[in-house]
Amino acid sequence: LQFPDPYPNNPDLAGKDVDFTVLVRFIRSVTIPELTDEFANEYSEGECTSAADFKEYMRKSLYEEKVDSIADDAWESVVDNTEVEKIAKGELDNAVKETMDNYKSFAELSGCSVEELLESFGMTEDDAKEVGEDTAKDRMIAKTIAAKENITMDDATYQSLLISNLADDTDGTDNMSVAELEDAYTSQYAENPKEAMFLECVKKFVADNAVVEGLDN
Repeated sequence: LQFPDPYPNNPDLAGKDVDFTVLVRFIRSVTIPELTDEFANEYSEGECTSAADFKEYMRKSLYEEKVDSIADDAWESVVDNTEVEKIAKGELDNAVKETMDNYKSFAELSGCSVEELLESFGMTEDDAKEVGEDTAKDRMIAKTIAAKENITMDDATYQSLLISNLADDTDGTDNMSVAELEDAYTSQYAENPKEAMFLECVKKFVADNAVVEGLDN
């Protein structure tokens, strides 16, 4: 294989060829199940009740996955084509602190030090701070777009986004108050929930207004 260039995790490896030796310990045999009404219902968790509807269910699922991917690509394109002349000190300090707090929480869960965790990722503390700097840039770009396009986030949207972001890892989110959702989000991600959800709002605006060719193919 070849490492990408640039390769932020370890700049010394950027663009270099690498050979990996992989030991195959076992090979699992996979049997393709018969497409029955029961399988369709179980696979789709009740959303699809018959084998006849399964193809349309899968087409819709794959379409939604593609849309989500395009949303990320659209935002990445905006960031890559935006020049940030200066990052506000408060914005930068907050983003770097949140990033380091996130790594600290992950390190505690993993039973190791922050230094050991970063080393396992091929990163240094300076690399982690660069992640925080990228977050600050994202937020500044988002706020600039929001100001120019009059994008706001009402309470209902904020609550809905929090629930959506916590749904996979937190039980009972539908019955939580906004304050409880914020506490759960902060505990899990160690970042300001309002900043994070507002960024999600702007990303959605960018995705909704992106011109995409070949989406239905």
